[in-house]
Amino acid sequence: MTSYAPKGHQIALTTKALIHLLSLPPDTFALEAEGLEEIWIHWPSVVEEFKNDKIRNNIAAQRLINLWNAGAILEIPCMFGEPELPAIAALNDKPGMEDNVSVYCETFGEYVQLRKTYGEEDVKFFRRI
Repeated sequence: MTSYAPKGHQIALTTKALIHLLSLPPDTFALEAEGLEEIWIHWPSVVEEFKNDKIRNNIAAQRLINLWNAGAILEIPCMFGEPELPAIAALNDKPGMEDNVSVYCETFGEYVQLRKTYGEEDVKFFRRI
């Protein structure tokens, strides 16, 4: 994959944004995923979302497994039980990642919460292509 992000720039996705990405039509998914070489996710939230899904019937789960096996999925370091949005917000304070993270969200509520930590230029959402 070729990353669209500047060297050293990090990309984080909320679980809802990840599900949106994984559920895109094949051509659109390929275009979007191509620019996301490494994706920081809140693993407990993602596992909770997919834990009861049958893999063979779920293209999103299959794509997630493929990204994970390819090394593109990185787990956000967080305290046990820490909710997703505070864990994503804490990435901005992690040494070496200050002011170097873009976060993709899916809902207005996520956008509002993440803007408390990140600037307007760093909170993004997938637009229709």
